[in-house]
Amino acid sequence: MDQDFISPGSGSGMVHVGSVCEMPDGQLGAVWYGGTREGAKDVAIFFSKKRQGINTPWSAPRIIVDRASATRELNRYIRKVGNPILFSGPGKQLWMIYVTITVGGWSGSSLNVKASRDSGHTWTDSRRLTLSPFFNISELVKGRPLPVNMTGINENRDHFAVPIYHEFLGNFPEILWIAFSPNNQDIIYEKSRMAGGTSFIQPSIAPLNNHSATAFYRCRSKTRHIAMARTDDGGQSWSSPHFLNLPNPDSAVDALPLSKGRILLAFNDSPNNRETLQLALSNDSGLNWVRIHTLENLPGQEFSYPYMIGGKNGLIHLVYTWKRKRIKHVVFNEAWIDQKIREAPKR
Repeated sequence: MDQDFISPGSGSGMVHVGSVCEMPDGQLGAVWYGGTREGAKDVAIFFSKKRQGINTPWSAPRIIVDRASATRELNRYIRKVGNPILFSGPGKQLWMIYVTITVGGWSGSSLNVKASRDSGHTWTDSRRLTLSPFFNISELVKGRPLPVNMTGINENRDHFAVPIYHEFLGNFPEILWIAFSPNNQDIIYEKSRMAGGTSFIQPSIAPLNNHSATAFYRCRSKTRHIAMARTDDGGQSWSSPHFLNLPNPDSAVDALPLSKGRILLAFNDSPNNRETLQLALSNDSGLNWVRIHTLENLPGQEFSYPYMIGGKNGLIHLVYTWKRKRIKHVVFNEAWIDQKIREAPKR
């Protein structure tokens, strides 16, 4: 395992909600937000990149959107910006979806999209996504986009399923379905709901085959456990969520499919706090889990919002919020996971 920090120390400020991807030119790209505090008017979204390699440094972070630029580009007042996610689409383009808020808190949010055709050097103006014909608010994003087609989950780079969620008058996990126009300059999109009720947000989806996938939810109820659901029709419908024997302190989780049908899960291993960040592995599509490695464990600190990708070279990249002061980047492979399994106590 190798590790480094993407963002420099934030001093008295904070950083949060990192996302990483392999860009069209093969480099790694990362985005996150930072400012004096979460939800402050000075919060901006930062971008950094690095060449693949153990000792290659991340570039100096630079702001690619803040409330002033978002207000100008969207032609509407923006009070603050929030969660960004980054992914590579067709036509060698880099895409970012991010949250803006005009009034109120996170429940008053909207989703917006920007694109770069030169690996993050320049970006198109922001475009607001209209996901409701009425108020078009309370849509947020956290999860890793999945390449799909419209008949099932597979590696089709012309369509993506982006896990999103809704937080107004309830908590609902959803999917934003994106299709690219023939010239790859625009997107066509719609959303679908994964589950009803008031308990689940921030879905993380792990594909199992061309039609089946397992979703893992952050739990907002007093149950304080990770919840799971399954689809066998390419995400068009989902089973009712059920709780796993894994704690959740109302914090984000992330699941990544591996070879041999295995799933890797990063989560806060506590019902009460975000002090411990854990990796666990499942061999049965997410029903049972073995804890394989503790990434962080420090009382009174926060390690949260894990986000994982599997690289084309077999490396797994994990980024997460480190003490709300930096974005940490960890790199390992399945051989390292296999070693951790062998070292795990037998039960």
